[in-house]
Amino acid sequence: EIPEQDMNGIIKGYYLMLHNTDFKSKENRTVPFAVITILPKCYQFLTSRNLRYYSSYTISMQAYTSKGVSPSGNEYLIRTAESVPTASPRNITVATGQFVSFTLRITWNPPPAKDRNGIIIHYIVKIIKISHGQDSNSTKKTQVVRETFTIVTGLTPSTNYSITIAAATSKGIGPSSLPISYKTHDLAGPKVVVSPKSAILRVGSSINLYCKAIGEPIPTVKWLFNNQILPPVYPIITQAGASQLVIKHLQLIDAGQYQCRFYNVKNISVTKSAILSVFDNYMRTKYCPSEIKNNMRWISIPIGKTTTSRCPLPSKGTASRVCINDQNNRPKWENVNTSNCLSPQFYALKQSMDNDTIKDSGFLVQLLHSASDKKNVNLSQSDLLTALAALSRINNLITNVTIGYLEQLVYVENFLLDVDNVDTWDKIRNISFNNVINYITDIIQILRSLTSKTRGNFTSTIFQVDNLDVVVFSLYHNMSYHMPYRIEVVLKNKKVKSKTSIQNQCISLVQES
Repeated sequence: EIPEQDMNGIIKGYYLMLHNTDFKSKENRTVPFAVITILPKCYQFLTSRNLRYYSSYTISMQAYTSKGVSPSGNEYLIRTAESVPTASPRNITVATGQFVSFTLRITWNPPPAKDRNGIIIHYIVKIIKISHGQDSNSTKKTQVVRETFTIVTGLTPSTNYSITIAAATSKGIGPSSLPISYKTHDLAGPKVVVSPKSAILRVGSSINLYCKAIGEPIPTVKWLFNNQILPPVYPIITQAGASQLVIKHLQLIDAGQYQCRFYNVKNISVTKSAILSVFDNYMRTKYCPSEIKNNMRWISIPIGKTTTSRCPLPSKGTASRVCINDQNNRPKWENVNTSNCLSPQFYALKQSMDNDTIKDSGFLVQLLHSASDKKNVNLSQSDLLTALAALSRINNLITNVTIGYLEQLVYVENFLLDVDNVDTWDKIRNISFNNVINYITDIIQILRSLTSKTRGNFTSTIFQVDNLDVVVFSLYHNMSYHMPYRIEVVLKNKKVKSKTSIQNQCISLVQES
């Protein structure tokens, strides 16, 4: 509205100046006074149409009379509403996935910016099997994805497919792209292209054995040693139908026949044999012989020396073994020391424990609780020691224990004393009976300390969790230092199969005493 004293004549109309700042376009529209709606209180209303969707505009106006044009009014910034895209995605490419007869990798670019009409929130990818030259809706796959690529699985080998893609904003789905036809590959059994090579090498040398096969889908490979599956004691690098077996510090036990067995859903193929001969000109009369034991490979070493081996999978860490003199002054291997072998869960916990910068007790509680999952781990002595160290660290760091934390820690301690781990406790007992007493005492004392830091009635809260260590804790509270021995007695009884029977035995022991 122009004040009457500033009109200086009869207003014939207005010029509407539109500047689209997104697409750098300008437009001047002439608006005759006759098309303007007069609202109450002399307000004037104009609807301007045919603007671009989802675009930023700066808007200003000028009035004109028969004598000329007024100065420009104030500029206003607006953004128009979204709409559905008016174009389909571009530059669609289709390539084979990892399993070329079953999978496809599809990539594309968004619609041109001027045709998006909003923010693209997802794409609809349709893959339809073509049977006898016609689309088969019964075998249609539809994916809704946010990225500009997707992997399609579960396709049929040697089959034609039609692929279309459409973009969508919050207002709806735009037009689909023109169909792209693609035929998946046919199945092909493994075909060996490289076999491992025979060699004659000295003890202490190293060798890399290599094999490769092609096929559809890409074949899986297994190494064979003397016509048996190779023990999992050697590093093997496998990728896309090729495999490399790495043997370092060759020993006499490594001599033999090596082959690769390739297989997929179509067929099985085996490479030619590679004969590896290993010789040793040195008379090793005071050496323990090389051997594979407990899924670990041990190289020959002299009496009095210690060697190490990678822990058997899936454990992580390093095992050790000593070569000693037997009663007849002959070399003899001691038992394998796996005290540094940890399950993957407890290995991750130990790595966090070794990071002295971690002071968050809650974070350690979560890690320890996760590591104590009975479905994924069989407790080892190293796992137990790591758990005890974590409990001690938590006890030192934490000042107020929440009910949630306490329930998680009770679960952990129940896991440590679970009957399923009786073999671990037996191994510890065989090394040192006092260790059993000390470890169990530590577990119970830490629980006592943590419960003392819990707000509220910890007894009722603890007893809501049905587990063994609640009973152990209660009994220990009444029996003082005798409890660790009695727990050890119970754990030695391998006939026990349930927590209830352990609890009953503990209760009976208390009643007897």
